[in-house]
Amino acid sequence: MLLECPECGKKSLCIKEKRAGCLSCSYTNEGEKAAGEWVRKIIGKGDTEKARQPVCSCPQCGAQALVDRSPGGERQPGPRYLCFSCGGSWPAEEIERCPECGWPEFSAEFEELIICRSAAGFYVCRKCYEKIFRY
Repeated sequence: MLLECPECGKKSLCIKEKRAGCLSCSYTNEGEKAAGEWVRKIIGKGDTEKARQPVCSCPQCGAQALVDRSPGGERQPGPRYLCFSCGGSWPAEEIERCPECGWPEFSAEFEELIICRSAAGFYVCRKCYEKIFRY
């Protein structure tokens, strides 16, 4: 999958072996740094709120390089989530944001949290679930 390059703007940026590099210009950077630049320069074009979107930990490789390509929920072709380190990509329905911590996680990694028997439960990521019930 080719992406828009944060340096030259052409759709020729590719991700390979924990690095992002442009096939049109000399831009190259490690995945985690490239993800931050890409969010600021491509997603955040003229929108300071989108430019401050956090780059998250990838649920597959753990690198701080996962980008939400549609932070406003707008539909676009291709996967919604993309890791600039391992190159993994996922559609919106495979990754959810935890309502407790806000970080993205695979949908299968959520646990139902029921505070009392009469309350309806909601789902949180396993890390938050374990943190809540550790005590």
